[in-house]
Amino acid sequence: MMTLGRCIDKIKTSRCGIIPYCIRPLERPSIGRSLERSSGYRLDFLVSKHRPSGQLGDFGGGVKKDEYALHAGNREFIEESKGIFQECVDINTLSSSICFIIENDMAIIFVNVGPEWYDLAPQRFLNAKLEGKTNNEVSEVVWVSESELTELVFPRSSGVHESDSNVMWKRVKIFLQKIMRSRPGFYQFLKNKSMNDPLLWSGPLERSVSESVALRGSPNRGSGVSSVTTVPGRC
Repeated sequence: MMTLGRCIDKIKTSRCGIIPYCIRPLERPSIGRSLERSSGYRLDFLVSKHRPSGQLGDFGGGVKKDEYALHAGNREFIEESKGIFQECVDINTLSSSICFIIENDMAIIFVNVGPEWYDLAPQRFLNAKLEGKTNNEVSEVVWVSESELTELVFPRSSGVHESDSNVMWKRVKIFLQKIMRSRPGFYQFLKNKSMNDPLLWSGPLERSVSESVALRGSPNRGSGVSSVTTVPGRC
């Protein structure tokens, strides 16, 4: 289901991750039918490269016994990004960001970090050192476009193997597949949120987070992700 980050403040999942994104105007007039050119703006997503395998994924990890999903995601994000976003992303920023959650298994928060980070993030990550952290699992941070993320989530090549580098980690890939299949307008949705489109939050609250948590022991139908929308200030 889809909600806001603050609604997983008291929810236990086995894992929580963060995916930063930025929205930038196209440098040229819209031409053709590519995903990036659908509205005059393009989305780019920041993914992490796992040091041992070279596979790409979110900034995330397991939720500890003494914490909830939101705080685990924040902790893992700081650790794996080496804290480069601490000036603009904190627990409050994540609380107001879009979050997708599948039962009690996993949650991913998409946080808008602003277009200036498209150039800043890779270089800052290379130069950053997080106090008390000597061995980071992430070797590099990489921006991918809408079409590149789609290719990572739905690879067209049958020769792609999970052991290959520059492929998406299977667990994150399957999670994003379910999200994108349940919400065909996923990219436009994030653009609308970034641009404060009032239509973003139109429509009734179909199911609250509390109802979802109560039902999370029950198998979901279809893709496993509800097309639920929520409204600001309600969880």
